[in-house]
Amino acid sequence: MALFTTPGIRLCTSACAVVLVAAPAFAGSVTLDVPITIQSPPKIALNPPVPSVVCTAPAATVVAGLSLTGGDGNPATYTATGGDTADFSVSGSNLVVGANGIAAANCPPPGQTNVENISIKADQP
Repeated sequence: MALFTTPGIRLCTSACAVVLVAAPAFAGSVTLDVPITIQSPPKIALNPPVPSVVCTAPAATVVAGLSLTGGDGNPATYTATGGDTADFSVSGSNLVVGANGIAAANCPPPGQTNVENISIKADQP
């Protein structure tokens, strides 16, 4: 039997098996730099910053405009989630006087003020 050898391949001239020897595979590692944008937390802003309204304001009177700073920059939807939701509500991006106006029980005597609170939630999709 004649055997001829070439690097990686062995050949024979009689009844032989052909054996291919492949170069070994090498394990490796790779690195990927991943840019991650960190956004500031969203915050609701009011315009004017300290809203006030007269007790006799009709329903749907705009008390303050709502806007969102920070977050991902997408538009926000606003919802009244607590507090005086009988006297005040949210319409679009505005805080407004509620559908029935301000209750007489919440109207202060002349020369005085009354403070009511409402909780507003902003959601960004």
